[in-house]
Amino acid sequence: MPRALVHIGLGKTGTTSIQSALVRLRDGPGLGPVRYPSLARRTDHAMLSVLYKPYDRLARGIRAKVDAVPGGYEATRAAVRDEFQPALSSGDDLILSTEFFDSLSGDEVARFVDELTRAGYDEIAVLVYLRGPAPLYLSRTQQLVKASGSIVPPDRFRFGYRSRVEVWADRVNRLFVRAVEPGADDVVEDALSVAERFFGIALARPAVARENSSLSSEGMILLQRYRRIVHADRDDQFLPDSNRLLDVIRAVESEHGNLTQARLAGWASDAVAAVNAEDLAWLAEQHDLDLRGASAEAVDRPRPVTAVLDVADVLDEWSAAGLELLTHRVMALLLRDPSA
Repeated sequence: MPRALVHIGLGKTGTTSIQSALVRLRDGPGLGPVRYPSLARRTDHAMLSVLYKPYDRLARGIRAKVDAVPGGYEATRAAVRDEFQPALSSGDDLILSTEFFDSLSGDEVARFVDELTRAGYDEIAVLVYLRGPAPLYLSRTQQLVKASGSIVPPDRFRFGYRSRVEVWADRVNRLFVRAVEPGADDVVEDALSVAERFFGIALARPAVARENSSLSSEGMILLQRYRRIVHADRDDQFLPDSNRLLDVIRAVESEHGNLTQARLAGWASDAVAAVNAEDLAWLAEQHDLDLRGASAEAVDRPRPVTAVLDVADVLDEWSAAGLELLTHRVMALLLRDPSA
């Protein structure tokens, strides 16, 4: 009977690097008897979420793709179903990977697992990677400012570690809960090792490419200010002009190494840790996974008093001169080539 290993991220835990490695194995030395299906011409299986989530619960990036398809949500569901069905009915061992399954509800998980079971998968395992609250908050904030002018205050960033893990625990045969540190290079090796143990096979090791590099402090500030000024009424939407701005910021950052590496201020690290303390204690007790000491190292300073938090408020350090340099270089590139 076939088995299925479902990697559900979470986001910013090397997920893209794992998915890229699986694609290189699929297209190169191979995964042996295991299938990593191609879906919607992506390296991941993010679009599977449309089969189990209603439209209003889809992640903003998935909603944008759904909205771009003639026929919208129902047409997208039908297309994804048609593409996924051959892999599901193949009888092959299966690896699926999508960070968009980390927020499935209990009913949504049950429907997904039931579909795998009805297709003949008698052993289903879930692999989830977790980060400590401070680096996770920083990564999520970097993602947020790409599409919003506002951010979540640190003391309101309750991630729900326990609920995201427990929702799978009673519905699958095995649950691999792992920790990953910011910038860790060994998450791909760890994921492939888990797959080897679960399927009882040996896998080749493809070259690992680092994915999704972090923005500088100045890059985060510039992006948020742009979104707040230009798109104040369009929060939580990826837009072509801000996507283009992000690309140009990354290009400038790659040329100038004197910008500030983003780190959380001490008060922000403490606030994020405090609001997630109960879940972190549960992880340590139930899964022998201690993320309580994974807060970013930062120099403490008093919490600013502000009604709407700027990114600059939660960062440990940034340079006004660096922000000015970044702004001028970005403007120069855009003026020379508006399509850059």
